[in-house]
Amino acid sequence: MRHIEVIGLKKDLEYYMKLNYPLEVTQVSQEEGGGFIITIPALGRASMNAYGETLRRPLALLNEIKRESFLRAG
Repeated sequence: MRHIEVIGLKKDLEYYMKLNYPLEVTQVSQEEGGGFIITIPALGRASMNAYGETLRRPLALLNEIKRESFLRAG
């Protein structure tokens, strides 16, 4: 099991993946190509954002981005 150390505390990766991070959803206008941009501001707007034509795709991408970021941090 992969553990991540944060300020001296060790939790497993799934603990951090399951935390309820507020999402910011922006609908892209049709003139700009349509779709949605979803960000996780608490983890960094610049690094935690994803785009998709439907809401499902950026949510899935954000989970991948989160997992990779947490693994790198550990």
